[in-house]
Amino acid sequence: MESILAAIALLENSPDSEIDPDVAVNGIESVADSLDQLDEDGRREFIAAVVRVAEAQTDSGAKRFYLSVPRLLGL
Repeated sequence: MESILAAIALLENSPDSEIDPDVAVNGIESVADSLDQLDEDGRREFIAAVVRVAEAQTDSGAKRFYLSVPRLLGL
C-alpha cells in the first residue's frame, strides 16, 4: 500500500519538467478507475489501509497527502 501511495504522490507532486502532466493524470486516473471497480467493502478496506499507512508516517506532509488520496481518487 505504501508503494501505491508513494507512486500517486510522485505523479501528483512532480514538476512538469520531470513527469509529463498528461502521463501523471493518466496514471492517477488509471488507479482511480481500478479502485472504482471495488465494491463498498473493498473501498472501505482500501481507505482503512491508507489511514493505517498515513498514521505511521513521521513526515507530516506525507501523512497529510496520504490522507487526501481517497478524496483525490474519488472515493
